[in-house]
Parts: sequence; structure tokens; C-alpha cells
Amino acid sequence: MISAPKTPLAEQSQTPYETSPIPLGKASPTTSPRGQLQAMNPASRMRHSFMALVLVCILVLTTACGGTGTQTPQASNSAFTRSAEYAQLARGDSATGQAFGDWVVETSKGLITDAFVRNNNKLGAVISTQVRPDDVKALAQSLAQGFRKSFPNQDLSVLVYAPDKKLILTARYDAQSKQIEYEAAS
Repeated sequence: MISAPKTPLAEQSQTPYETSPIPLGKASPTTSPRGQLQAMNPASRMRHSFMALVLVCILVLTTACGGTGTQTPQASNSAFTRSAEYAQLARGDSATGQAFGDWVVETSKGLITDAFVRNNNKLGAVISTQVRPDDVKALAQSLAQGFRKSFPNQDLSVLVYAPDKKLILTARYDAQSKQIEYEAAS
């Protein structure tokens, strides 16, 4: 085995040809044995130029067309935007009602997809498809008990809606008798 003579670092040449990371005799396809770029063939040069041009065009078009200026919503998006805004506004007609409606949806673990409070005595809840028909009455009772604690000393109604927003059950809490009456929608 032949080894190169060891020379101190101060005596070693610092030219880029001798300190090239590619050892002599082992050239890569794109570099010469001394680490210099080889001339590209004309087809490869054209392909690289074309790709660079395409990337520049894409960059110019996306920055020019994707500006952050104000845009008017399109007709198809405006209905969705209005319904999303309505859903946010419609959760409660008072600050307490809004907070209770938010709490119902957040703590229901996906069983209730939307809730609203009106006049601090009426709670509407839209159930998800996860709720079995046999569990609707128990869910309405639980909602009425929580609603009674947040809005005490008054008669309350809990309206339970199916996922398609059709009324399926009404629970009425009477503050004097402290009883809940259930009425299925017809």
C-alpha cells in the first residue's frame, strides 16, 4: 500500500485544484477530475434553460395573480360565507346565551354539531349522526338540566334537531314543578 508523504498544513498548497473534494481519477459525470464543471451538451443546456424559463414564468404569474388585494366574493362562495357568518352570530342572542351555546357544542364531544339559545329560555341543539335514536331523550334531559343551572328560576325549552335540521323532540322544563315534559315532533 502506498501512502502519501505527510507534510505540515502550512506547507500544503491551498489551490482549489489540489483541495478538491473529488479525488483524482474519480470524476463524477458533471465534473472534471479537478472538480471543474464539464461543458453540457446542447440538448441538456436547452432543457435546463427551458426549465429555468418555466419556473420564472410560474413565479411571476403566481405573485402577480395571487396578490393580497381585496376581492369581492363570488356568488357561489357568498352563500357559504353568509351561512358561516350566520352560524357564528346565531349561536346566542345574548352574551350568556352565546357562551352557553358554545359550551354545549365544545363539550358534547361531537354529539352536538350546533346549538343556539334564544331569549335565555330556549335551547336548540342539532345532533350528529353518532347519536342513536334511543339516546335522544336522555341527551335532551341532560341538556335541560345543564340549561336550568345556567338559566335558573324560569321555564325552559330544549329543542333537539336531527342532523338534517328537522325537529325531532322538544323537552319542556317547568320551574314550579321541576319536571320535564317530552314531546316528539310529528
